[in-house]
Amino acid sequence: GGVQAYHAPAALSVQTGGRLRGVRMSAASDLPDDSLDMRVLSQRISEIRSMGTTLPILVLDAMLPRQRISISMDDEAGLQLVKDSLAEFDGCLGVHGIDPQSGGVLPYGCMVKIVEHSGRNVCIVGERRYVLSARPVLHDDTYYTSEVEWVERDEGEAADVTVGKELEPLVEQWMGGGGG
Repeated sequence: GGVQAYHAPAALSVQTGGRLRGVRMSAASDLPDDSLDMRVLSQRISEIRSMGTTLPILVLDAMLPRQRISISMDDEAGLQLVKDSLAEFDGCLGVHGIDPQSGGVLPYGCMVKIVEHSGRNVCIVGERRYVLSARPVLHDDTYYTSEVEWVERDEGEAADVTVGKELEPLVEQWMGGGGG
């Protein structure tokens, strides 16, 4: 052997006028053995991505992916959270802010990765947004953990950036004393 090329069945789909017609699903017998394995693997990856993950939770401030902050853990619970995050959660934990109106923890958070750790000083970088999918549970009377569901990027983010850019001059005009 060599690498076997995969040829799609002749009539997977015919595109006409922007609509799909004549869509035919391939039978397993139409696929080489390795394609069947890839399909199973792809399905499993989709299942894992849709499943929740458990993270230790730190209530600090709302964070975003790629945001980097340094913090000092001044209490034993915080130090234990860092230690356990490094040992059991691949250096990851969830960071949440507090809702200024209700005083409660915001349901959306950001998974962060501990990138530097020295004594009480920790540097974290935001990686991925999520929403709490279960009520947080107290872990060993020290810190909370919770199951989370990943928030995928959506088309609304690009629109939000566009609207934000359009608002900048209006805010400057308002702040500049447009008087009124």
